[in-house]
Amino acid sequence: MRSTMERHPVAAFFILSCAFSWILWGLMIASQRGVLPFAFPVHWSGSFGPFFGAVVTAAALGGGRGVRGLLGPVFRARFGLRWYLFAVAGCLVLFAAALAIYIALGRSVASETMAIRNGLARLPFYYAVIFFVGGPLGEEIGWRGFALPRLLERRGRLGASLLVAAMWFAWHVPLFWLEGAAQKGSSIPVFAVLVAANAVVFTWVYLGSGGSLLSVLLLHTSINTWSYLFAESAPALDADPLLGRLTAAVFAVFAAVLAVRWRRGPV
Repeated sequence: MRSTMERHPVAAFFILSCAFSWILWGLMIASQRGVLPFAFPVHWSGSFGPFFGAVVTAAALGGGRGVRGLLGPVFRARFGLRWYLFAVAGCLVLFAAALAIYIALGRSVASETMAIRNGLARLPFYYAVIFFVGGPLGEEIGWRGFALPRLLERRGRLGASLLVAAMWFAWHVPLFWLEGAAQKGSSIPVFAVLVAANAVVFTWVYLGSGGSLLSVLLLHTSINTWSYLFAESAPALDADPLLGRLTAAVFAVFAAVLAVRWRRGPV
């Protein structure tokens, strides 16, 4: 088993991550459909599959030293102010650009503005909760902490980003059938585009911050927090397929610009 992990560490990480999450999500889905003789509640534990996969694989390959090396970049907080600003607010600019295009196309958001304004008061609370149990901490130790550095060595920035995106998307697939998950009822192609674009953006931030996992944890938290706040405050807008497609398009264009700049040299 260990020799297999040494030859294929990213594959081992991915299999362990999916096994952990899919078993839990499978139990939740089965419970919702009445297959189980007991209730299995929907909760946040399934999001820690990548964390589990990364820690187990790192421990198998390098023992305690391997785990410390994996978790160390979480505390790497000395990186440029611009990376902090983008990690915290950059996604909001992209969301706002999509919303501006939506309004320019003649769609009205007037009925939702007060609800969104009221939702901002809950932003700090949401941010703290989502950081720990809303996905970022459970995922980023794996995607950007374990998989990305190893793939960058062989695949380059764009190739590594897209391979992480493929794993990231595949890992999420069961959530399209889980009631209560953000992915339930959403467009699979739009989500796939968002994941691919975000994987490129996350790589850019990860490299720009000197390999800091804190930077991508903050970025992931910001994206999830603003998405959750928007969905709660303006459900009608959030459910509009046009706005979802525009958001994916804006993120994709930004990722494409980064990819083009990568080909010209360091960014």
